[in-house]
Amino acid sequence: TTTTTTTRPTPKKEELEPLKCSECGGQEFIDDSARGDTICRACGVVLPDRIICYEAEWRNFSTDDGGNSKSRTANTNPLLELPGTTVEEAGSARQKNAQEEKDKKLRAFIGRLAHIGGGANELPFAVTARAAEIYKEYLDLNMKGQRNEVLEATCLFAACRKEQVSRTMKEICELTNVHKEDLSKCFKILNRNLRSLKALPSAKIGDHIPRLCNSLDISDQKTISICQKVVKKLNEAQQGRNPYSISAASIYLVFKHLRITKTLAEICEHAGITEMTVMAVVRNADLNIQEIIDSA
Repeated sequence: TTTTTTTRPTPKKEELEPLKCSECGGQEFIDDSARGDTICRACGVVLPDRIICYEAEWRNFSTDDGGNSKSRTANTNPLLELPGTTVEEAGSARQKNAQEEKDKKLRAFIGRLAHIGGGANELPFAVTARAAEIYKEYLDLNMKGQRNEVLEATCLFAACRKEQVSRTMKEICELTNVHKEDLSKCFKILNRNLRSLKALPSAKIGDHIPRLCNSLDISDQKTISICQKVVKKLNEAQQGRNPYSISAASIYLVFKHLRITKTLAEICEHAGITEMTVMAVVRNADLNIQEIIDSA
């Protein structure tokens, strides 16, 4: 399914009024050309206006020799193969309409996933597939009250945690333009209500050390290895602390000892942790950094 994001230009006063979402008043839409749907980018509601699909479609037909021959129909997105993403099993017309609405929202989310996490922030397919599953579970429970952009960002963050892919909440917020406080609140709600997030693994201590070092333009593997050893020692001595604060404190201690010119403010900015939180860990650190460096 091909989806494109378009921003409708505001017409002049003498022209017709601009197209607006009936739910949130948004004017930015996704045109699902394969299905002829216009979907609000902000809240996922499908507008009653229909668009005409002019794109070529392709379908594989079996040939006499057992192979496949391409004919017209759209390419299949593997994320759309999730169980329950069709309306065929729905019973009444009302159930079918409700299921179809959920399917359209899911397809809109999957379309947006393709534009998130490109370049240096590229996410594995397992994460995007898991995010789609979490989003679908939310829709199936008929839960309400979450802004769509916050919900989508939260599903992506939860998927990273579920697949144990090192991404901080700050990184996901930057990717999705969502406030950290909103994502945090939504994550707590999903964690409390979605079965798939009940046994969510916590972030492994030290997993994000390489990413933090790289974001600070430190790629020396020996330095990264020393930071990982320090973070384990700090975690053993100060159990219960935020893993990100332990990591930031470890990097700060190692960089300071190796005379690497990175300030505490820079480290905290990249880690998404306040300086006060990191210094609380540093003040309680009782480690012989030189001994750890010598053993590396």
